[in-house]
Amino acid sequence: MLMKRPAAALALSFLSLVAFFGCSGRRQAAETAERTTIRVAWWGSEARHERTIRALQLFARGHPAIDIEYEYAAWNDYWTRLTTQAAGNDLPDVMQQDYQYLTEWVGRGLIVPLDGEAAAGVLDLSDAAESSLAGGRVDGKLYGVSLGINSICMMLDADAFRKAGVALPADDWTWADFERISVSLSGRLGIPAVSGNIVHDHVWRSMYLGRGLWAYAQDGRSLGYPAAEDALFAEHLKMARRLIAEGAMIPYSEIVALRSKGVEDDRIVRGKSVITFLWSNQVVAAWTAAGIETRHFELRTLPRIGAKAGSSNYMKPAQFFSVTRDAASPRAAAGLVDYFTNSIDANTLLMAERGVPIASKVREALKPELAAPQQRVFDYLDRIQKDVAPIPPPDPVGNTDLINNVFIPQVVDPVMFGVITPLEGMKILRREASRILGG
Repeated sequence: MLMKRPAAALALSFLSLVAFFGCSGRRQAAETAERTTIRVAWWGSEARHERTIRALQLFARGHPAIDIEYEYAAWNDYWTRLTTQAAGNDLPDVMQQDYQYLTEWVGRGLIVPLDGEAAAGVLDLSDAAESSLAGGRVDGKLYGVSLGINSICMMLDADAFRKAGVALPADDWTWADFERISVSLSGRLGIPAVSGNIVHDHVWRSMYLGRGLWAYAQDGRSLGYPAAEDALFAEHLKMARRLIAEGAMIPYSEIVALRSKGVEDDRIVRGKSVITFLWSNQVVAAWTAAGIETRHFELRTLPRIGAKAGSSNYMKPAQFFSVTRDAASPRAAAGLVDYFTNSIDANTLLMAERGVPIASKVREALKPELAAPQQRVFDYLDRIQKDVAPIPPPDPVGNTDLINNVFIPQVVDPVMFGVITPLEGMKILRREASRILGG
């Protein structure tokens, strides 16, 4: 049986189990009961919700003794909800997890290793390359199974470029190229060219890869680049402000509003912008909303910081599925993760919306079925994978605090609204990083 689990029912069901099974708790209850319930949670777009629900329905039909309950939300709401559930010892059995939070959730003991389930054959990873699994390991143990590989990208409206008479850039374009092209497009088309959040923390992190650096030190207790390099992102913030002032990028207030919305709300979907910043696994949802049959998009890498700089892209696990410490039956939960990893039928429904699948047999089975958006994503990742930076370590404990409470509200927002200068903002980031990470 498959059902969406309302928030009120979460607490009610949990309390009922405690009352009925006493101190034995959820795990013993599920191990001894005739039926098993698996709760699954994820974030994403409407397209992801629909595809995931259909895949779960298929799983439920094949496992009549397992009840599936699911809950989903947009990115920000998802983490707020999961943090609240963690405080109440009521996490879902299987949760979608992100690379930047993996180390933090492991450090807090909120997700459990899956090596035992893999050794027992419940979770079959034999068809996945180690490079696809490495991102889910912390201290040598597997805490997350990648639902697909992806990378950051710029999604370009090819028809708008053609209409404006502007050539599409190469994958080794620079931020100087980006600014010049954006201003040219805006002037010729009469609309803001850029609608994506190019001052996102993922852009901040990735720009330093072009210097052979990373946002954080190896020990996770400080920023990973010297104070002299603060100017790199400060200059980038200046460029973003210039683009807005010239009408080549949407107002920053609109970018702020998009934080609580899906990619379907991006202006590029309505043909009201030309360039947006996405993860490659978001392309399918954005292109589907725009119209697969009528719109034509191309994907390019994140611009480089200079003509001689290295790539700012790396191959990242799109998302993971992790089993939480509150899972009623870790073995049943691992079986669901195995289904999303290896089932061709399930992945035919999911259609690589979360990224390119890690199981080779799944990838091969999907290729004849791919529509234009998926083809572009598969081609993009194949094209760039030979010239990307090595995957950096997962973000340290304290990253969430630094991003949500410093980077966004104390640095980027005040800079973009003209309250402080870009360099002042970067000094605040460095000071607060030392306090939060070093403390």
